[in-house]
Amino acid sequence: MEKTVKDYPKPNEYVCLNGIRFDPTIPPGAKLLFAEFYQWSKERGNFPYETKILADMYSVSSFTIRKWIRVLAQHHLIDVLIDMSEGVQKKTIHVNSR
Repeated sequence: MEKTVKDYPKPNEYVCLNGIRFDPTIPPGAKLLFAEFYQWSKERGNFPYETKILADMYSVSSFTIRKWIRVLAQHHLIDVLIDMSEGVQKKTIHVNSR
């Protein structure tokens, strides 16, 4: 059976970008990163991350990833949570609802 347009999911993921899509103070890469955090959080909760892994995924430096995360946090789009309970620093991203 051939798929039709009705068989594909609606692009709800893009709805998360409506509030930030045209904001010139948020770098384009940060917007993409936020979309990734947003989609993950809808499916699995907080996004566990390591700066180096994200840098490799996006082909940018770790500094750039930290900058994007800082900008998203300054805009109150995300919170960075740090867990030291097991003696090892584990960072997660919590997406704030708008």
